[in-house]
Amino acid sequence: MHGKEEKSGISTAVLFCVFVAVLGLPFLLRPQEAIRPSNALPLVIISPHNEAIRYEFGRAFSDWHERRYGVPVDVDWRNVGGTSEITRYLGAQFASAFRAHWQALGHSWTSEAATSFSNPKVDPHDESLSDAIREARREFLTSDVGVGIDLFFGGGEYDHSRQAAMGHTVPCGYRDTPEGHEVLEKEIPETISGERWCDSEDRWYGATVSSFGICYNTDILQLMPLTTAPSCWRDLGQPELFGTVALADPTKSGSMMKAFEMVIQQEMADAVAGLSPDSPEYASQLGKGWAEGLNVIRRAAANSRYVTDSASKVTWDVALGDASVGMCIDFYGQFQAEAVSLPGGASRMHYVSPKGGTTVSCDPIAMLRGAPNRELAQRFIVFTLSMDGQKLWGFRAGTPGGPSKYTLHRLPIRRDFYVSEFMPYRSHPGENPFTLAESFTYHGEWTGKLFGITRLLIQSMCLNTGDELRLAWRAVLDAGGPDASPRAMRFFEALPENASLERIAETNSEMRRKADEVRIVRLWGAFFQQQYRLAREAALETKGI
Repeated sequence: MHGKEEKSGISTAVLFCVFVAVLGLPFLLRPQEAIRPSNALPLVIISPHNEAIRYEFGRAFSDWHERRYGVPVDVDWRNVGGTSEITRYLGAQFASAFRAHWQALGHSWTSEAATSFSNPKVDPHDESLSDAIREARREFLTSDVGVGIDLFFGGGEYDHSRQAAMGHTVPCGYRDTPEGHEVLEKEIPETISGERWCDSEDRWYGATVSSFGICYNTDILQLMPLTTAPSCWRDLGQPELFGTVALADPTKSGSMMKAFEMVIQQEMADAVAGLSPDSPEYASQLGKGWAEGLNVIRRAAANSRYVTDSASKVTWDVALGDASVGMCIDFYGQFQAEAVSLPGGASRMHYVSPKGGTTVSCDPIAMLRGAPNRELAQRFIVFTLSMDGQKLWGFRAGTPGGPSKYTLHRLPIRRDFYVSEFMPYRSHPGENPFTLAESFTYHGEWTGKLFGITRLLIQSMCLNTGDELRLAWRAVLDAGGPDASPRAMRFFEALPENASLERIAETNSEMRRKADEVRIVRLWGAFFQQQYRLAREAALETKGI
């Protein structure tokens, strides 16, 4: 008996030691560069950027700051998800912070205050609005209400422009610094090919640029009856790719929504090619291009194996062979292609930018209202837009001035980066965004103001009704394809009347509250469910079932 008790005691001691070892192992193995000196200054950044970008910029900025100002920096990265999740998080946090501020002033927290303080449509000088609405908006825009975060780093121009319009981000002072004055005058244009690369009111600045394209796995495609690899957006709808396409949710990923906007923009541009905006048929052709762009997206979604919340998962699964092709942002595709490449450079995964089908948009950086470390935040912006910061985006890991561990595969935004002396160190020496921008002109007047409602339309058309969509498309393919089932395709490609280009701006203007969005998504979802059911039935009739 005594022996059993002794053995039991030894076992308990062993288990306890193992438990302590497991708890302590992460601290023992933590890299030295992650341990900051006690005098390090704190900087809080919220970002959708991946771990590689966070690591390289956190390390390099701390070193840069210590060289210039004698003190290192401890960057506290806040990761709550993609850009869409970040904007929702900031909205909730600012609402909570302003509510406390508003009540501390002696005001009651009313529905008017809650819906107007960050509403960009509320003009505090508009005397047609009630005093309560104007006062709440005016108080927020003149306050220093904060959420304990200094910078919003990454995401797309659309989301940063909205954050600026709401008042969540504020002028950062970069334009007035010696570095900013010189860089903005010579190296970073405010607009290029219709895209905005910086804010004229100093509220955000593009830090790097991106294009969008298609990644594909050559090993998987060789098993399919395809004659050529995908090279344009329409190729994602090829029947041979059914069940093998990887897409990301545009309501979760700002970059994926931007890619979908590029699909629509290219179809609209093709539809009006050669026409003058004054010609009688221009508007109707533009509407046809809008509808066709949505149908290109719809067919890609009908071919999808899944729609993921994470844009980076698309390239990962294509590289592994769990999907044959996918839509992605350029650096995700290029990073993953390199990760699975052989020693000689050959890779089973490739990335291609559709010719004439992608713009060059920026990923901005912005200072948040009430930033607790404002001066340090401004210095981070200065660093990011300096050549020291730009080299992190575009140099290979281990090159002079480049990242230490991870090649980031991003295109710097400064024009003077693309010079011959940097060519030996660049991760993609053949790419120049200033040249790429010449092949595509973004027409913001076509879809820019519809960005948000287009997200809702795609959500209703492809995500909430995804099962019905794929069943209908499967039935069409089994019946011989789109050409063999014209009646089924009319149902399949139908749009709600208020989602046509002629009507959607009006529908968008009605989206004043979250309840309005819920209502329209529900109505659109019911419409598409019925259309896909009718398309499936028509395809089965064609097949004789």
